[in-house]
Amino acid sequence: MASGSVSDLRIVLLGNNGSENSRVGNITVGTEVFNREAPYYLQQHSMKIRGEVEGRHITVINTHLLQPNLLHQQITQGVRECVSLSAPGPHVFVLVLQYNNFSENDRHRVKYVLNLFSKQAMKHTIVLTTDEEPRTSKLASVIWNNIVCLI
Repeated sequence: MASGSVSDLRIVLLGNNGSENSRVGNITVGTEVFNREAPYYLQQHSMKIRGEVEGRHITVINTHLLQPNLLHQQITQGVRECVSLSAPGPHVFVLVLQYNNFSENDRHRVKYVLNLFSKQAMKHTIVLTTDEEPRTSKLASVIWNNIVCLI
């Protein structure tokens, strides 16, 4: 993970739902830049946008590396592309998940992708759920059981 000025924060969005990733990216930079309705073939590549939030420069790299239909080779190439877009490297990964739709296969894919970035990537990962149901202790428990066991 890169160190450096906090004024230039580099964020990588990881999730298997392109529309939700785009929504989170748009909210982060405060403008509609990422296309939530982009066709699948365009969602296979990472997209980088820059913005300024409260005087800080923010770079958001929207990836689609957790899509279940990607081959390992495509994921590896996508990680390389993402590292290049976030040079000298990302500060944080935001794992965009849907509480009601997170399987064992998803857990393995998350672990695989984060390990391609670095063995330390999990320590720089924030989990963001985008479901609209109320946040409960049950939700926290599910996140704990499904995500923390990745380490």
